[in-house]
Order: sequence, then structure tokens, then C-alpha cells
Amino acid sequence: MQINKIFIASDHAGFEAKEQAKKVLAALGYEAVDLGTHSAEASVDYPDFAGALADKILAECEACARSENFKENSGKNSAAAAENSEAGGSENFGASINGSGNFDSTAQHGEKDKNFNAGNNDSGENFSTCASVADGANASKDKILNSTDYGIYGVLICGTGIGISIAANRHAHIRCALCHDATSARLAREHNDANVVSIG
Repeated sequence: MQINKIFIASDHAGFEAKEQAKKVLAALGYEAVDLGTHSAEASVDYPDFAGALADKILAECEACARSENFKENSGKNSAAAAENSEAGGSENFGASINGSGNFDSTAQHGEKDKNFNAGNNDSGENFSTCASVADGANASKDKILNSTDYGIYGVLICGTGIGISIAANRHAHIRCALCHDATSARLAREHNDANVVSIG
């Protein structure tokens, strides 16, 4: 299982457990991004922290999707530009000269217009493609909703783990599993593709 980033959050009741979980993760070589709460003293609402973690996971997935699409489309655009350049260099030259060797301005003009329009169409398509890359809404929805494709996971903690898992699962891209032992955690990953674990 590839793990690139772990977000962790808790309410006040889960603060101490969160601090311990961070130490365990650090010992395993993972640095968890702590989204709070940062004290056990002040009472807070667990749905706020479940929502914060869900938002961070979504934002991270969108960033990964944009980067992935940009690389893919950059390669396609470079290939298209090379193809257009090669075609324009030979065909336009040939079209500008008629069979007797005389310069045919009409033929040249027509070919220029044709190639100009074709170039504009290609450029328009490439421009639209590049623009869509910058828009997270155009990234693959299925991939954005599956953070495990990018190795992005979360840990949520409250008094029992129940409430915060329910709050997290209100978000479409979150599959939070309440786990009490290693077996349930392993099965949640293997059979349910859980991307967030909750404990309490």
C-alpha cells in the first residue's frame, strides 16, 4: 500500500489519543498533518474536524489530478505541435508552387487560409484542454473520489470514534471505517477500500 500523505484530526476527547497516534506514525516513518484540535481543555465539535479532514483530502486529490492531467496533456500538446509543424513545413511549400514552376498566389493564399484555420482549430482544442487542466472540476471525478489512488489517507479520533466517523462519511469521497483492532483495519482496507480510519 502506497502512503504519500496522512491527515489526522480529533475533537477534545480524542486529543491525547491523537498525540499518541502521531508518535506511532512518526516511528513508522510517516509524518501526519495535524488538523487539530490542539488542546484537550477546550470543548469542540467533532463534525468540524471531520469536515476539515475531508476537505483537505479532497483538495489534495484535486491537486494530484490536476498535476497528472497537466503532464498527460502537455505530452499530447507537444506531439500535436510537432506534427503540425512538420506538416506545415512541407505541404505549404509544395502548395505554393504550381506545376510549371510559377508562383501561384491564389493557391498559396488558399493553402495558407486552410492551414491557418486548421492551426486555429488545433490551438483552440489545445487551449481548451490546457484550460480544463487548471479547473479541478474537469479532473476525473472517479479518481478524485478515490484518494487511495494517490496514497492519501486520514485518521479521525473522538471519544468513541463513532460520531466522528459518521460525520466524515457524509462526504462522498470519504470511506471512514471505525476500527478497534488490526484485523478490522486490514479488512476495511482490503474489502471496503477505506481511506480514513476512526478510533476512540
